[in-house]
Amino acid sequence: MLTREDILNHMQQESYRPLSYQELANTFHIEDIDQVKFAKIIGRLQKDGEILKTRKDKYGLPEKMNTYRGMIKLSQRGYGIFTPEDADLGEVFIYGRNLNGAMHEDRVLVRINQRGGGDQRPEGEVILAVTRAHKALVGTFRK
Repeated sequence: MLTREDILNHMQQESYRPLSYQELANTFHIEDIDQVKFAKIIGRLQKDGEILKTRKDKYGLPEKMNTYRGMIKLSQRGYGIFTPEDADLGEVFIYGRNLNGAMHEDRVLVRINQRGGGDQRPEGEVILAVTRAHKALVGTFRK
C-alpha cells in the first residue's frame, strides 16, 4: 500500500522533476479503486506544506522550488521576518503586501524573490500558511 513517505522519497530523488497529478498516479501505478486514497494522501501532503503545486499544476518539494518552511514574526509596522527551519539560510524580510494573510508566529512556506547582498536580508513572499499559531482573533467588525 502506498504511503506518504513513498511519495516523498520518490520526490527527493535527484532525477525527480515536478509531475502532474495524473503523471504521479501513473508513476505509482494507481488503479481506479485506489484513486480516492491517493488523492487524500496528495491533498494532505499539500495542506501540510510537504509538497507544493505549481502554477502549471505540477507537484514537487518546496526545497527544490526555492521555497522554505519556517516561522514568521510580524512587526507592528506591518512587515514580517521569516526564520526558516533550515538554519543555513538566515532570516528573510517580507513586505506587508507579500504576507498573503500570514499572521504572527504562523508556520509558513516562503519563496525567496530577491537575494540579499552585503548586510541586506533576502526578500520573499509567503506562499502558504501551513499552521496557524492563533486560532482566535480579537477585533471590532464594522460594516
